[in-house]
Amino acid sequence: MRERLAQVLTGLAVVCLALTVFLGGLGFLIAAGYLALAEVLPPAAAAALTGLGALLLAVLLLVVARAVMLPRRHRASPTEAETGEAKTGRASSGLGAALVPLLRENLALTIGSVFAAGVILGVSPRARRTLWNIIERQL
Repeated sequence: MRERLAQVLTGLAVVCLALTVFLGGLGFLIAAGYLALAEVLPPAAAAALTGLGALLLAVLLLVVARAVMLPRRHRASPTEAETGEAKTGRASSGLGAALVPLLRENLALTIGSVFAAGVILGVSPRARRTLWNIIERQL
């Protein structure tokens, strides 16, 4: 169990590093766009266009994220529904299976809570240490 936890944490650390490098690269790309526009436009107009481009990219990413997160709306035949429920029941524990519908019904609250927990764990070393101690006791 500890080995699996170490693998997951290592993978998460690599993903965080990749996101950091990605954001740095995106920042340099935006700066390069500004510098290119500043040669043909006044600096204020170049900054406005660069900011507008960044906002459009953010809106596009939010639209894509929303499309990915929305549940698919199709009617399953009774056999498909039973098969899906059987797979879910086998793949998760009783508590996990009971929580999934509740979390899906309260998606905004769930996402907000997870975000808040991430911010708290990201800012507070004491919270991270406490969580780690709880996880170690469970293993």
